[in-house]
Amino acid sequence: MGYRAKLMSLPKSKYLELKDKTEEELGEDFYFGDIEGLKELHEIGKDWDDKAVSCKKNFFTNKMEWESDMEFCVAEKELLLNLIDNYREKTANWYKRLQAMPLDELKHEMHTKYQHWSGQWIPYNIDEKSEDIVRAWSYEYVVFELVRILKSFDFEKNVLIFEAG
Repeated sequence: MGYRAKLMSLPKSKYLELKDKTEEELGEDFYFGDIEGLKELHEIGKDWDDKAVSCKKNFFTNKMEWESDMEFCVAEKELLLNLIDNYREKTANWYKRLQAMPLDELKHEMHTKYQHWSGQWIPYNIDEKSEDIVRAWSYEYVVFELVRILKSFDFEKNVLIFEAG
C-alpha cells in the first residue's frame, strides 16, 4: 500500500501481442500510458489492502527491471470481488467507530457528509461523457463504482489491469 492504484482495461488482443516482449523489444521510451487501447476504469487511490489485490499476476512473462518501482498486472474478477469486500469491511468498521465517537467528533463527520450532499462535494457523477458513477473516494461510495465495473467488464474481450506506482 502507499502507491496510487488504478484499474484499467486493455483489449485481450493487445495484451497477447505485448505480454511476451522483453525490455529491449519494448524500447527505452516504452510507457504504459501509451499502450493503444488502454483505458482507465477507476482510480482507487492509495488506500487499498495488499491482501485484496494479491490475486494479480505480472503483465509481462519476462522479468522487467522497473518492476520493483511499480506494478502493472493482470487481474481477474476475484480482485474486484476482494476490493469490494475489503471496502465493505472498511465502511462497516467506520460506522462502528461512529457509534463510539464523542459528540463533537460525530458532528464533524456528519458535517462532512452534509457537505457532500449539499452540493459542495457532490459524491456522484452525472457527466454523460463519463462512465464513472462516483466522484468521491469514500469507501462507502467507491464500492458502488467497483460493482459497476464488475457488472459491466467484458472479461472475454478485455484484460483487467491493476496499475500502482
